[in-house]
Amino acid sequence: MIGYRPTSMWSFSWRFITLIIVSTIFVMALGQFSSTLKYGSYHYPQWASNGLALFIVLISIKVTSLHEADAGLGAGKSDDSSRVDSIAEKTVVQPGIFRSIF
Repeated sequence: MIGYRPTSMWSFSWRFITLIIVSTIFVMALGQFSSTLKYGSYHYPQWASNGLALFIVLISIKVTSLHEADAGLGAGKSDDSSRVDSIAEKTVVQPGIFRSIF
């Protein structure tokens, strides 16, 4: 993807260090999770906090799937490298393009 094989340090970092850090953050977030959501003295109903969390998760999944479908890379479709290459060629920023803007 980047044109060369990453060093062993990158591989080690992505496989182990990142996993440990993300897992620690997740466990700490679960530890701080409160079953009741409140604002000042008002306690929100249980369905409100669970429904809000579920909505946030589901909307991100839907947006991602719509983006992939728009790019033609949705589930069940093969990755057509010529299509990806043509998209990449269109999005390459030419050197000096921002000089005229700034």
